[in-house]
Amino acid sequence: MVHSLDRSKNTRTTIYDIARIASVSPSTVSRSLKNDTRIGLKTREKIQSIAEELGFRPSRVGKALATGRSQVIALVITDVSNPFFPEIIYGVEDKALEKDYYVSFWNTREDVERERRYLKMLEKGSFDGVILAASRVSQRDILNLVNRSIPCVVMNRVVKGIPSVVTDSQRGLYLATRHLIDEGYRRLAFFNGPGRAYASRQRKKGFLQATYEAELDENKVSVSHNPPTHEGGFRALMQLKGVLPEAIVTYDDLMAIGVMGACRKMGIKIPQDLALVGFDDISQASYSDPPLTTVRQPRYFMGQVAMNMLFDFLSGRRLSSETVFLQPELVIRESCGCVKNEKGDEGLCPEGSRRPGAGIRLYPGQRNS
Repeated sequence: MVHSLDRSKNTRTTIYDIARIASVSPSTVSRSLKNDTRIGLKTREKIQSIAEELGFRPSRVGKALATGRSQVIALVITDVSNPFFPEIIYGVEDKALEKDYYVSFWNTREDVERERRYLKMLEKGSFDGVILAASRVSQRDILNLVNRSIPCVVMNRVVKGIPSVVTDSQRGLYLATRHLIDEGYRRLAFFNGPGRAYASRQRKKGFLQATYEAELDENKVSVSHNPPTHEGGFRALMQLKGVLPEAIVTYDDLMAIGVMGACRKMGIKIPQDLALVGFDDISQASYSDPPLTTVRQPRYFMGQVAMNMLFDFLSGRRLSSETVFLQPELVIRESCGCVKNEKGDEGLCPEGSRRPGAGIRLYPGQRNS
């Protein structure tokens, strides 16, 4: 038997339409469409057949009302223009799609007050859970969200009592700094990110750990805090005074690329005059001039891990660990001056050779000749 409805008003089929045709209650239709065994097999088959004939598709709103789940996850990121985030987003999206979840994006633009406003909005929204990527707000702000019974996973920082997934940034900066020291560099600068950020604190620890172990002269080691952007790196170098460092490590690759721009403006050659190492291994790193030595974060995997942790949270499964630490990898390219060139000769700065930057003095805004 073929069933039909009046489509003159271009309305979609509802469970009430199916209930009227099948001469049952809407609740029976709802249970039958979920294949609830409390409803007889013949009734279930009849209702499912009618639903298929009418092209019935449950609305997300109706499904949310029935299950108490919206199937939507909120992903809060600090800067949508930062190439660090696409791989994380892909990892979250792909894992979410496996379980028919949607991802809603919230871009804070590195603005703490904007992020606080978003968190208040999320408290009132119909989201099944929230993933905070590189959050800049305080732990109290995050805990307030969790205290509203909203499942939450944090990325790129550790918040006690909340599931977190982070790259071991301290280890990453240690590897980068130790590599430069092992290659003979002794006058080092670390262009760090925002002072209050968890990743900034961890990376600073890694940098200082490596310089302390190598017993470097404290007067030849410096740390500054800067915006984690192209402009942040550009300005950090332009504002340096005195003798140019032999090597600079930056909080992220964006800053490193900004440093490259400042070097071109000031006539400083990389790696001949200055060795440079970034952090993240964004796509531009291997295409910069020269290709950037950097610390790689497994960003896609990080997104997948965060989504899996949130699914575990939502299903009530006990998490094996509150924090998952992912291991970084040092990727050596030409900007540190320690790789072989096309002729197979040793790089520009093997240990014991003349170190870049020796004797070059900097005057902000003035080209080096």
